[in-house]
Amino acid sequence: MRGQTLLGSIVRGMRPSEAFARVRSLSALFFRRSAACLLCGVPFAADDDHPLGDLFCGRCREDVPAPAPPLCAHCGRSMHDPRLRELAPGPARGTPGDGRAALGHRGAPPGPPSPTPGAGDGLCADCRRWRADARHGNALALNRSAVTLTATVRELLHRYKYGRELGLFRPLSRLLILAYLHHFAHDSFDAVTFVPMPPARERARGFNPAEALARALGRASGLPVRALLVRPDDGKRQASLGRAARLRRAETLYASRDDGRPPGTRVLLVDDVYTTGSTLHACAAALRRAGWAEVCGLTVVRA
Repeated sequence: MRGQTLLGSIVRGMRPSEAFARVRSLSALFFRRSAACLLCGVPFAADDDHPLGDLFCGRCREDVPAPAPPLCAHCGRSMHDPRLRELAPGPARGTPGDGRAALGHRGAPPGPPSPTPGAGDGLCADCRRWRADARHGNALALNRSAVTLTATVRELLHRYKYGRELGLFRPLSRLLILAYLHHFAHDSFDAVTFVPMPPARERARGFNPAEALARALGRASGLPVRALLVRPDDGKRQASLGRAARLRRAETLYASRDDGRPPGTRVLLVDDVYTTGSTLHACAAALRRAGWAEVCGLTVVRA
């Protein structure tokens, strides 16, 4: 009864809508918000100290990790990735660089700009092979990704891209924006662009995931988003091909597009996943041929 009397004194004389708003604001002071996890559907108490704390439960958040430092100075993969042992004998060398987790708690400083990759220490064995490619191995200055591929991340991407669960765009775009703030907050770009899809496939799906991510980043950063690349219809998906086939095929897939404005100096190229690097390197080569001086990559996932 005491609580009812106190509450009555607080809302007395207010219109119903005003009273409801006051009660809702007061309840927020004493109770944590609860929600259903977007991935597993289990109800959970929101964690305001975690960037994904209002979207995923604690268990699912644990399986959406940033690449573990140290990172490759070029592609952004963890230098502890066990697959690197298959590419070169002995342990891969790396430098801590900007290897802090991209998903730090709120209030963590964004840190310095990402290091400029060089030919030697700091590169994974895979990127040393890219650097030896005279055709377009040096077209992409560097790439950074928000999270590494896990079973949960794979499910998240698949449900969004192929299952049309568009509500999952919220965590994906938030991850991309957090990675941008962490890795490129001190950098300057003239524009953001994105990896294009074949027109027929984009019409069938109804949207281009990379473009949607790029436009979300543009809104958050204030950078202009420009459609600078095209890809013809060719009937095959890059994701269905092996590494060697992806590398060969990507060379001829992408071309620059004249959007009526002159190229700038630096452009940020957005995609959902960096796998072999063939797509981003081929797109970067096309952008460099069009007159852009430097192309950096930003993806949600480093596979």
